Amino acid sequence: MRVLLDQNLSPKLIRMLADILPGLESVYDHDLTGSSDRFIFEWARRSEFSALVTTDRDLVRLAERFGPPPKVIRLERCDFPSRTIELLLRREAVRICAFLESNRAVLLLSL
Repeated sequence: MRVLLDQNLSPKLIRMLADILPGLESVYDHDLTGSSDRFIFEWARRSEFSALVTTDRDLVRLAERFGPPPKVIRLERCDFPSRTIELLLRREAVRICAFLESNRAVLLLSL
């Protein structure tokens, strides 16, 4: 299952979370930095990503409007370091896996 990190999240998370999200990639890996949210959402859909991880509300609106794929995992009020984000995603790993298997379009996570 492929999951894409939005540009507002460090690509260092790929290595940090490889054991729980082995299909994790970053927009930095695909030269998508600076692209619009709509472009990234549509690119992720065409590229068969299951989900996007973001702090951006606009991607939530796109998932609600157009439906998945990709699903959107939004980290709410996220202005903390990568290590804190890693711990949040680890804490929510079971919930994230269930979400990826569900019919839902959006998962909101917060500390």
